Amino acid sequence: MSSEELTTAEHLKLLDAVAVDHAPRLFAIYGVFRSDNTPTIGWGMDFGEGLGALTYFPDESATWRSSSAERTLESNQIIGEMRLRWLPSPT
Repeated sequence: MSSEELTTAEHLKLLDAVAVDHAPRLFAIYGVFRSDNTPTIGWGMDFGEGLGALTYFPDESATWRSSSAERTLESNQIIGEMRLRWLPSPT
């Protein structure tokens, strides 16, 4: 059956399953900048291998894109004492 043969309801059912099965993992990056001991925190979504991660840092009003949550952590560890915390999925 081709995509054109599916009904709207069938498309929505398939997309609902994809939304659940491929949901991004939520995380936080937090820590303290070495330069002035200022705390910072950002929240993100890791979309999986090859798809990357997005992190929003509200104190900078900035959104970062990287290859993974771990890579975001590595980048931020250059400028501060940082941690990565995987967050529970919302229910």
